[in-house]
Amino acid sequence: MTWLQRPIPFTYRALLLILLAQYALGSIDSVFNVKQGSVGVGGCTSYKSKLNRWWTDATKLVDAALSYAQDDSVDGPEYIYTFFALDPPPADAKHREVIIATLQSVKNFIDGDLQLPTGKPWLFCSSKWLDRMDWDDVAYDKETGNKFTGDDAKKVRDVVDEPTPPPDEANQPEVFPFWSSDIREYMMDEADDYCSKKVDGAIQNFGATHEGPGQTWKALTICVSNLAWNAKNEYLRLGAIQKEGKSIVEYRAQSMTLFHELFHVVLGVAKTEEHEMSYELKYIANPRKKEGEDPGDENQDIISTQEALYNPESYTLYALACVLGQRNERFTFASTRSELKKKEDPKDKDEGKGGPGGAGHRKRLLRNKTAWQMISRTLEKSLRYLTRVERRLANVERLFHQLLPDVDINEALASRGIEVPADASQLNTSLSPPSNPTSPDTPVQASGAISDAVPAESDGFDWQEDVDELADGMASLSVEPRGAGYLGPTAGVFFLRSLLLWTGHSRPFVGSSPEALRPYAGVESSPHLSNSVTSRQVIEKLVNGYFEVYHRSYPFVHEPTFRAQLHEVIQRPKPRSWQMLLYTIMALGAWCLDNNNNELDDELYHLALSFGDAESLFASADLTFVQALILFSNLSQKRNKPNTGSNFLGLATRMALSLGLHRELPEWNISLLQREMRRRVWWGLYMFDSGASTTFGRPILLPGEEAMDVRPVLNIDDEDLTSGTKVPPVEVDRPTLYSGMKYQSDLHVKSNYISNRLLSSSCVAPEDALSMDVTLDKWSSTLPEYLRLDHDVPSAEPAFYFNRARLWWRFWNLKIIIFRQLFLKRAIGSGNSSITVPVNQDDEKCMNIAVRAASATIVSIHQYTKERQRTRLVTWYSIYFTFHASLVIVLAILSKPESPDIPKWQEDVNTVRHIFRQVFTDNELATRCANIIDVILPDPLLTSGDWANVQLDPMLMDFSTWPAASADEFASVLGWPDWANFPQ
Repeated sequence: MTWLQRPIPFTYRALLLILLAQYALGSIDSVFNVKQGSVGVGGCTSYKSKLNRWWTDATKLVDAALSYAQDDSVDGPEYIYTFFALDPPPADAKHREVIIATLQSVKNFIDGDLQLPTGKPWLFCSSKWLDRMDWDDVAYDKETGNKFTGDDAKKVRDVVDEPTPPPDEANQPEVFPFWSSDIREYMMDEADDYCSKKVDGAIQNFGATHEGPGQTWKALTICVSNLAWNAKNEYLRLGAIQKEGKSIVEYRAQSMTLFHELFHVVLGVAKTEEHEMSYELKYIANPRKKEGEDPGDENQDIISTQEALYNPESYTLYALACVLGQRNERFTFASTRSELKKKEDPKDKDEGKGGPGGAGHRKRLLRNKTAWQMISRTLEKSLRYLTRVERRLANVERLFHQLLPDVDINEALASRGIEVPADASQLNTSLSPPSNPTSPDTPVQASGAISDAVPAESDGFDWQEDVDELADGMASLSVEPRGAGYLGPTAGVFFLRSLLLWTGHSRPFVGSSPEALRPYAGVESSPHLSNSVTSRQVIEKLVNGYFEVYHRSYPFVHEPTFRAQLHEVIQRPKPRSWQMLLYTIMALGAWCLDNNNNELDDELYHLALSFGDAESLFASADLTFVQALILFSNLSQKRNKPNTGSNFLGLATRMALSLGLHRELPEWNISLLQREMRRRVWWGLYMFDSGASTTFGRPILLPGEEAMDVRPVLNIDDEDLTSGTKVPPVEVDRPTLYSGMKYQSDLHVKSNYISNRLLSSSCVAPEDALSMDVTLDKWSSTLPEYLRLDHDVPSAEPAFYFNRARLWWRFWNLKIIIFRQLFLKRAIGSGNSSITVPVNQDDEKCMNIAVRAASATIVSIHQYTKERQRTRLVTWYSIYFTFHASLVIVLAILSKPESPDIPKWQEDVNTVRHIFRQVFTDNELATRCANIIDVILPDPLLTSGDWANVQLDPMLMDFSTWPAASADEFASVLGWPDWANFPQ
C-alpha cells in the first residue's frame, strides 16, 4: 500500500495528517463517502482534520491489536485472556482465528483493501442528514430523489411499510420514517434527532451504523459534537507512563468512537448487537468462556467469549490496552491497569500447556494476583484518606480553640445532640492548640525565618507532571508541597502558604475547580487558521504567530536566518536540532495564537520533545539545539510543567557553557552576525534561567559577572546587522526589538545575588533588605528615558510597551519578594496583643516599600490592560505579577485595619478582583487567583470584633460532608497544606 500505512511513530503520522490536505489510497475519503457541507446537514467539512487524525488512531489501534493477537509469547496471551477468556496457544485456536480474522478485516477496510457488499459506505458527522417525516406526508421518489407531485402524489405510507409493534411492545416509543437525500432511502427511528437525544438529561449517543434491507446500503453517523462527553482527549495520548495503577480508560479518546463503529461496518449490525453493559470495562474485562448471557437478557453481568468475539467495544478496549503496552515496554496493561512487568524465572517456562502448571494455569494465577493487588491498592488509598481526615480534624480542633477558647468542643457537640465518642476527651487533649497558635491575633514565629513547608513522605518532593495533573507554571498556587517539587522562599506559593496559615484558612472553601482541557477542534475549526490549508500554509501561520507575538518579547532566534532556513534558501542546521527548534517554534506560535486551542500546541509540543532523545540531548551540542532547549523549557512552563521546563533549562545552561556562550572570545574569526546571535542566545538563556529560579525559589546557578565577559546584546534594528555586515553597527538611543532583552538581562546580572541571598535559611535582616532596595533603585536610575513609564514613545511598536511594562513589573516584583516575608513577620508579631512589639523605623520602611511596589504593579497592569493589546503572553505575566502584588495589599489590610491608607488599599484589591474576574474573565488561572483573594479577604471585610460572633456549624466537624481526595475543592484549587509542618 502507500507510505501512509507504514507503522511510523504516532507523532510524525498525526502531524502529517494535520498538515497534509490531500487524498490518498487508504485515507478516510477513499474508504467512505464523507458528507460535505455543514453539521446542519450532517456534513463533515469543518471536521476534516479531526477525521484524518481519528483515521490515524484507527490504524494505530488495529495494528497494535493484530500484533498482540498474533504474539504467542507472554504478552499476547495475557491480553487475549483478559478480554476474550482464551487460554494461551495452542488452546482455543478456533476462537483466536476469529479475533485475528476480525481485526484483519478491519485493517483491510482501513487500508482500502476490503470492498463491502454494500459498496462505499457513507460517513456523516451529525444525524441531521436524516429528514423526519410523517406517514401522511408526500413521499420522496427513491429513483429521482424528488418528492412525488400531482393530485395523486404518493404518501410515505404508500412507499414504506409502517411497522406494527408486537403486542408485548405496545408501549414502546413510536417510530417514524426518516428520509435521506444522500442515500435516497428511508429508515425507521424514534421521533427525536439521534445525536440530540438525552436520557435523564444526559447525552448518550455518540455513533451509530445503519444498514439498508439486505445490506443494500450502509451509513455511519458520528455525533462529533457529543464526543467530549465520552472522552476528554480527542486523540490517543500516548506519552510515557511512569507509575502503576493507571487504568486504560484514563486514555480513552474520542477517536475510539470511529474505531468502534468500524466493527459494526465491517461485520454488520446484526452480528454486532449491543446492550447497555456492552461498553463497560468491568463487564468487558471479565469474560467467561462458557458462561454468559444472550445479548437480549436483562440485568446482564457476565459476558461470554462468544459475545466478546462480536462485541465492538471489547475489540476497542483490547486495542487500547495493546497500544499502551506497545508504547510502554516496561509495563503490561493485560489487567487493564498499568503494572510493571515481572521478570520470569527461566525454570518456570513451559511449552505453552494450558493445564495445571502450564501457561493457562499461570494466567489464571496472574488474574488472582492482579485482583489482590487491586484490593491492596484500595486499602492503601483508604488508609491514606483516613490519615488526611485525622489531620484535618486536628486542624479544625485547633481553629475551634483559637476562635472560641472558652468553649469546650465536646460540650458544644453534646448540646447539639451530636454523639461524642467515649475517648473524645483524650482526643481533645491530644489535639489541644499549640502554645503559639496560628491566627491573626497570635504569632506563628516572631523571630527567625519562616520555615519551608515540607511533605510528610520522604519522597514527597518527587514530581511527575502528567497532562491531567493540576499545576501552575507560575509556582504561585501549589500550596500542597507534595508532588510539586521544592519551592523555596522566593516562590510566590511560599508567601501564600504563610499568609493562609496566619489568617487561619485551613478548611475547604467553595471555589471554581479547574475544568478539563478544552478539546482542540483541529486546524480547520480554529478561528486563526484557514479552513482549507496546505502544509506550507499551516507552518507559515504558526511560524508567523511565533514571530509576531513571542519573538517580539524574546528575540534570540534571528528571524531572517530562520526563515531563510525554513524555505531552504540557506543550509539548515543539523537535522535533529533544526526539527526540534522548528516544532518548538510552531508550538509556541500555536500557544500564542489562541487561548482555547490546547490540542494543536500540545501535539506540536510532544513532537518537538520526540526530537530530544537521550543521544541527542547528551551526546552533542550546537547553537540551534540550545535555542530549541531554551524555548522548549519556556513552553513547558507556560503549559504548567514548571519542573519539566526547569530541567530543560538546566540542560540548556550546561550546553551553552560548553559552547562558550558566556565568553566574548574576540579573537575568534566569525561574522558579526554570528557573534551577535551567540550573545542573544546567552542573554535569552540568562533571562529565563534567572527568572525561573527566582519564580521557583531555587538557587540561580548561572555564572556571575566575574566569570563571564560576553557583552550585552546591541540595541539595534535587524536591518543594521546582516550576514554581510563588516563594520559593527552603532547602537541607537530609541526602542528596538532588542531593548527589552538588553535591560532585563542587565537587571538579572545586578540582582541575581539578591535572589540567592533570599534563599538562605536565616531571614534577611531589615537593614540588609533596605540595602538591596538601594541597589535596585540605583539600577533603575540607569535606564534610558524611553524605558520610563511616564515617557511617551508614539512611534514604538505595540510589543515595546509590553516589554517596558514587564520590565517594571519584574522590578517591583523583586522589591515585593525582598520585603514581603519581613512584612508578614512584623504583622504576626504585632497581631498578638499580649506581646509588645517596639516600633521600628526600618520595619515601617520595609512595609511601605513592599506596599508601594505592590500598588504600583496593580495600577500599571490595570492601565496596561485597558489601553494596550492583550496577547496570551501579556495575560500570562499580568496574572502572575498581579497575584503577587495583591497578596501584599491583602496583608496590609489585615495587619493594619486602622491605617488611613485602608481606602487606597481596598481600591487596589477591588482593581485586582476586576482584573481577574472581568478583564481575564475566561482565564481559569485568573479565576483561581480571584477565589484565593476572596477566601483570605472576604468582601466586605470583617473587623476583628466580628470574630467574637462567629457561629461554627457542627456539620463542619462531620468530615463525611466534606469533599475528599480529587474532589476536594480546596485541594483542587490550592492543593492541601500540611499545616503540621509549619512552625507552631
